[in-house]
Amino acid sequence: MKPWHVTNPGFLCDIRAQLKKEYPTLHVVIDGGCVHIRGCLPIRNADGTSVLDRFTIDVLLPTNFPIAAPLVREVGGRVPHTADRHVNPDGTACLFARPESARYWSPSSTLTAFIRGPVTRFFEGQSYFELTGEPLYGERPHGSAGILDYYEEEVGSTDVRVVRRFLLHLISPRLRGDLVCYCGSNRALSRCHQAKVVRLRARVSPAEALRDYCEVRRLSAGGQEPPTGLA
Repeated sequence: MKPWHVTNPGFLCDIRAQLKKEYPTLHVVIDGGCVHIRGCLPIRNADGTSVLDRFTIDVLLPTNFPIAAPLVREVGGRVPHTADRHVNPDGTACLFARPESARYWSPSSTLTAFIRGPVTRFFEGQSYFELTGEPLYGERPHGSAGILDYYEEEVGSTDVRVVRRFLLHLISPRLRGDLVCYCGSNRALSRCHQAKVVRLRARVSPAEALRDYCEVRRLSAGGQEPPTGLA
């Protein structure tokens, strides 16, 4: 199967044009058959009139781009590969919790909007942390704890049992409105929080929900789950 940039060279030309206009210090590089965006990312002040910092980055556009989001790395040696700096062991930046990726990337997203948004926000935080030792934004925890934090925000509860029951509704191949709602009301889902479940099912696939469920379960203490009617 040919790489996306070979089958759709016009798309690659559009990316080059976008970068030239908005990020002239970032350049398309084809290395080993893969497309990378490499160069210097400026971190500007609030009104964009001056550059406060710069980071050397490598953005990989994966083989299934634009279905999958770009993978971002800092390659200047400034950011350690540690959880407290939101960097994965392989050096990729953890820009957001995995289940909220749809908020920041979709096949219709533009690369420059992605760089302007979560990528720049990540490096603004890194720059501030270097100066102060404190996070710039209200950051989610790294890894599994960040996944749990995301779902706690979505369901409006810090009770991990509620989160786990919610995820079981996402895992199920077919939405069952007759089952007990995850919230603990003992009402049928269709008469309670079904709209919220429907909204998340549109963004999180059953396979992704199962993976997230396993992550959350690892974090939570053992014990009996209240019955939901789901296996």
